[in-house]
Amino acid sequence: MNNQQILQECCRQIEARLGWGQSSDWQRCDFEALSARIQEETGVMLSVSTLKRVWGK
Repeated sequence: MNNQQILQECCRQIEARLGWGQSSDWQRCDFEALSARIQEETGVMLSVSTLKRVWGK
């Protein structure tokens, strides 16, 4: 598995865990909520723009 495939699988698992529907339908507010949730659960702050880049938006 290459890095791109690993990243895609991570995104897929996050989407499944959240249950928010397909990320192609996500809006900025969804990425803001994801950023907050990641920080709450891990202590790591990821910006909305970083998350959008990871998801290809």
